[in-house]
Amino acid sequence: MNIHSGVYGLWLGGALSLGWGMTHLAWSLPSLALSDLLLVGVGLFQIHLARSWPKPLPAPESPTVLRTLTAERYQLFIENFQGIAFQGDLDTLRPILLGGQVRQITGYEPGEFLAGQVDLFRLLARRDLPRVRREMTRLLQDPEHGVDVEFRIRPKGGGERWVRLVAGRAATARGHRFIQGAFYDIHPRKEAEAAALRSEAMLRQISDTIQDVVLLVDQEGVIQYVTPSAEAVLGFSPAQMQGHSGLEYVSPEVYRVALEGGRQGKALTLELQHRRPDGREVWLETRLSYRYDPQGRLSGMVVGISDITVRKGAEEALRQSEQTLRQITDAMTDMVMLLGLDGVVRYVTPSVRGVLGYDQAELVGTQAERLVEPSDLPELERQGRLAYAEGRSYKVEYRCRHKQGHLVWLEATVDFARDAGGEPVSVVVGARDVSERKRQQAHVEFMAFHDELTQLPNRRALKQQAELALEGARSSGQPLALLYFDLDNFKAVNDTLGHDAGDELLVEIAGMLARQLRPGDLLARLGGDEFACLLPATDPEQARQIAVRMARAVRGTFTLRKQAVGLGVSVGVASFPHDGQSFVELLKASDIAMYEAKESGGRVVVYESGKSPYTHERLRLEAELREAAERHAFEFYYQPFLRLADGRVDEAEALLRWRNRGEVVSAAGFIPLAEETGLIAQIDQAAFSLALWQLVRWQQQGLPYGLSINISAQSAARTGALTELNHLVQHGGLEPYRLTLEITESALLRDPEEVRAALLELKALGVRLAMDDFGSGYASLAYLRQLPLDRIKIDRSFITHLGSSRRDEKLVRAAIDLGHSLEAEVLAEGVETLEQLQWLRENGCDLVQGNLIGLPAPLEAWYPSPVALGRLHLALTPRKPSALG
Repeated sequence: MNIHSGVYGLWLGGALSLGWGMTHLAWSLPSLALSDLLLVGVGLFQIHLARSWPKPLPAPESPTVLRTLTAERYQLFIENFQGIAFQGDLDTLRPILLGGQVRQITGYEPGEFLAGQVDLFRLLARRDLPRVRREMTRLLQDPEHGVDVEFRIRPKGGGERWVRLVAGRAATARGHRFIQGAFYDIHPRKEAEAAALRSEAMLRQISDTIQDVVLLVDQEGVIQYVTPSAEAVLGFSPAQMQGHSGLEYVSPEVYRVALEGGRQGKALTLELQHRRPDGREVWLETRLSYRYDPQGRLSGMVVGISDITVRKGAEEALRQSEQTLRQITDAMTDMVMLLGLDGVVRYVTPSVRGVLGYDQAELVGTQAERLVEPSDLPELERQGRLAYAEGRSYKVEYRCRHKQGHLVWLEATVDFARDAGGEPVSVVVGARDVSERKRQQAHVEFMAFHDELTQLPNRRALKQQAELALEGARSSGQPLALLYFDLDNFKAVNDTLGHDAGDELLVEIAGMLARQLRPGDLLARLGGDEFACLLPATDPEQARQIAVRMARAVRGTFTLRKQAVGLGVSVGVASFPHDGQSFVELLKASDIAMYEAKESGGRVVVYESGKSPYTHERLRLEAELREAAERHAFEFYYQPFLRLADGRVDEAEALLRWRNRGEVVSAAGFIPLAEETGLIAQIDQAAFSLALWQLVRWQQQGLPYGLSINISAQSAARTGALTELNHLVQHGGLEPYRLTLEITESALLRDPEEVRAALLELKALGVRLAMDDFGSGYASLAYLRQLPLDRIKIDRSFITHLGSSRRDEKLVRAAIDLGHSLEAEVLAEGVETLEQLQWLRENGCDLVQGNLIGLPAPLEAWYPSPVALGRLHLALTPRKPSALG
């Protein structure tokens, strides 16, 4: 064995072989005297006392000291030794004794070391071996050298354990040299130190990377520590701040608040403005928490600082945005409501008070559906479910109950607010009160089916109901009758007492006739002094008896404005199926019978086709019209349109005329017969072709005129018309926007979907579309809104009384507003006076047509003369106030 391995065996074997107490004290050289053992104990005790001193104490030689130690005290020392005490013979390099916590530290019994059963080198961690070898070599070479080294061993149970070796050389009084020392279990301390290092490293890493600033301040207010982020946030480096008072960085007021918080023992959070050294102002959120010593005295505080400048800017922007939004919502008349998916109101604008009469607080947190009229709720929910499934917004009209109890019509746009994943999270409802518009619309629609004066159904309503009744009569085989009334001597009433008195009389007569009706009968005013009555399930004789009874009710003397007026009535009776198969045929037959009654002096006449002088004339007229349609023997008269904005005339309506028997017949004289006989499509085709070629000729002559023509949508959309239009656009240079097709309202109800498809096809070709007789028709406004209309024409019946009838003025103004809401320009028909012209210009009408602008005329004479245009321009020019006031 060389000297190094012997030394290792000595100290390591001894260190790993000690137990507790004398019973665990292992001996290998029993020849030592008691004094030697006591000297060994003194040395070990000195080493234990000097465990933190790097140089071992020399072995005591004084006999006085030896006498003070006894075997009992030595045993007591060994039993209470916190570690492993060992001694090895320096000459033989063998362990002499082991004692203390051998088993607790190494897992082996002391005897296993003394018997050589444990390989000493296997217990020493190899990475620590070079360092331990250096220390032991110096101990062997230098008697004065003491060993104090920390390293790891591998205990019996596995793993590693940290120990500390404190050892030195010594000799007995008898000259025996040995190595003595102790091992101490420092594993818990090492683990704590490692944990502390890890924690410190982690803390340093965190403090180096966090954006917030953390300061440690002592009880005097001096900054002890600050994270590196201070420079980025505060503008001061940690070196500038550490060791300085916090008063240098905060105002005295803030410092006072901080100290007061410390005295009260509660954490504080403050928001402060801080000026950096570079002059930039930043907002800081400062959090103060306090530290106390074991006696409860304030020992310092921990300060956390966050830069909240961006957040403050966002808060200010949000505040301004909310203020702006509040100002907008306060000024809004429309209502915006935010609902949860459960239908609960989360927010509603203040305008809800003006719309529904509720304050915001009354609705927030309640179910929105409680406001909706129950009969409207199913359709509203159906549309909502459909839009939700399709992921789109939708528009809907429905009624809500006002706080005061009445119903309010709302037009709403409903959309879904979605989260980042696209999932709906709430419902946004933007609604406006359209009750007034609905009232106007209802009135317009009512007036489309009713006579304004008598409030009876009008001709259109009669036709609609008659066609339904005829369809039922055909199915059931029951008869049906139509009565046609014309008042006798009514013209004399108007001429002598005036039209107002005549209107009063008509209202009274309407009431008298209506009181004679049976349930299911329908009385209508056809116009002027003419009425008609539809009698379902009534044969000709029953119809005659009813007509006689109604005529008697009307016939007699009336007192009108203190003047006696004698009045009679002529009635014509026609029956289905004998006198006609359609409403037009029955109306014509009853009209013929009425004229027979008026001419013969008989008050009631039942129509008889064989005896009617009108039948032969009608057949001859039909034959002549059919021949004219085949030969396209029609021409146009042109009536100009005047644009009110600038006084231009750049368009005319082409009015169809028929030269028959030397007379020029207007469309009203033959179109009803054409419709009845089925010739209308052929006539429409001729008119359409004539209009297209006239536009082409105008363009070839460099004349920038447009042309408006009134034909049915079905006729215009037929294959031949579309082909001809396309050909002229492609090869004839026709500009299709110069052509405007006026669609009659009667065409709309025959097949609304077919009409709409036809109009869309025409629109795609560039043709402009107009609705004729707007306001007097009976097409639904909801349906009109779906049509691609460019223009609406207000019926002449509404224009006639402008300036004299406030009711008509309101209706025309409403029609203009409704037309513009459909994004269409508005044209007024039948303008006859300058007062009407000026009223229409002042109320926003776009174009006018009528005899004031120009009578229908042939092609060479249709354009107004310079004199006529000058007069119109003068009427359209706003008058300047006179200097005389």
